[in-house]
Amino acid sequence: MAVVLIEEVLCGMDEARGLLEQAILTLAEVVEEMAPAVGPKLQDVCARTLLSPLEACLAEFETLMDEMAT
Repeated sequence: MAVVLIEEVLCGMDEARGLLEQAILTLAEVVEEMAPAVGPKLQDVCARTLLSPLEACLAEFETLMDEMAT
C-alpha cells in the first residue's frame, strides 16, 4: 500500500514538474516576443520578477524529486 502511495505521489509530482516547465516556456516566449514599443525595461522586469523565480522553483523542485527518487 505504501509503495502504491509513493508511486502516486511521484507521478503527481512529475506531472506538476511538466506543468511548471510548460509555464516557464510559455512565459519565456511571451517575454522574448514583447513588442519593442513596450520597451526593454518591461521585458527585464518580467524576466526578473516572473521568469527567474519560476526557474528557481523548478530547480528546487527537481532537487526534491531527485532526493525522493533515491
